[in-house]
Amino acid sequence: MENLLKKIDKQTLARYQKYLVEQLDLSPSTTKRRLSSARKFFNWAYDKGYLQTDPLAKEEKIVITQEEFSFKKPFVTAYKKYHSFTPTKYLHWALLIIFCAALGFGAYEQFFKRAETPLAYPSALTRPNRYLSFQGRLTDSSDNPITSATNMTFKLYDVASGDGTLWDSDTCLVTPDQDGIFSILLGTTSGDGYTCSSASEIAATVFSENQNVYLGVTVDTDDEMTPRIQIATVGYALNAETLQELKRV
Repeated sequence: MENLLKKIDKQTLARYQKYLVEQLDLSPSTTKRRLSSARKFFNWAYDKGYLQTDPLAKEEKIVITQEEFSFKKPFVTAYKKYHSFTPTKYLHWALLIIFCAALGFGAYEQFFKRAETPLAYPSALTRPNRYLSFQGRLTDSSDNPITSATNMTFKLYDVASGDGTLWDSDTCLVTPDQDGIFSILLGTTSGDGYTCSSASEIAATVFSENQNVYLGVTVDTDDEMTPRIQIATVGYALNAETLQELKRV
């Protein structure tokens, strides 16, 4: 019997379980009961010394040899001495507090502290020039281009017709190109192809205090052209200057 028991191992039990399930076609509960009976038998045989090893054991016992213990003993002794030293636990607590403080400070810097926000505008403010660009074409009664220097006057009004002058360029000498086309920057005294010696920069109130602004053009001694040209909304971007002043007040 002892020789028979020595042949029993984990592989034998696995084959026995497979035999119960596949060959005998037993139910899971019946198979479990038979394996339980076998387990009890093996425990008995192992306790009686008929089995040198328990085939059902899940893990083997770890045995430390004398050589291994001699090698590990200095490290174990040093570990015990270190932890037996009274200030050791305070050192551990101090390191833990320092670590937590550093972690909290980093989180505060990252998520809660407000970063310095630079000004959205320069400290030395510089307003834009209040100029209006205008381009036209001069022709005679036969629709032929006028290429000679011609006197012209430009005025800004707050109404589409009638009086209400907001700004006056006075007389400007304009020289068109070969097609009669000219360009002028209203608010300046001179430029490429024109001269307005008495002109002044357009006042800020022209755009900040008037809902609508119209441009009137007069050529030489003729009557002012009709209809007057309404200044597009883009011209009112100069209101930003007024808004800046209000902000500073």
